[in-house]
Order: sequence, then C-alpha cells, then structure tokens
Amino acid sequence: NEPKEKGTLLRNFLPMAKTARKLRVAMLLDLGAFLRIFLTKEYRASPDYFKAEARTFGIRPNK
Repeated sequence: NEPKEKGTLLRNFLPMAKTARKLRVAMLLDLGAFLRIFLTKEYRASPDYFKAEARTFGIRPNK
C-alpha cells in the first residue's frame, strides 16, 4: 500500500505547488502595478530631487 500512497501524495502536492506559484506571480504583478500607480501619483506632487531619482529608475512623469 505504501507506494500507492506516495503516488497519491505527489499527485496531491503538485497542483498545490503550481497554484502557489501562480498566486506568487499574481501577487508580484499586483504589487508591481500598485507600486507603479503609487509612484506615478507621488511623482506629480514631489520635489525635483525625487523626480531626478525616479528618472534614474525609468519612471516617466504623467503629463
């Protein structure tokens, strides 16, 4: 019975790992989108030194 059980465990674990990876990717994408929105919002009402700093990170000002 043991080998069968091992196979079942693996079969149950693999989809979970895939789902976790999908969740992690989705979380990173959401975080990236949030940061972009947050930074561009801050960008418009920020002092020049921050704008210069942001330019080095490749963030374009909203016109």
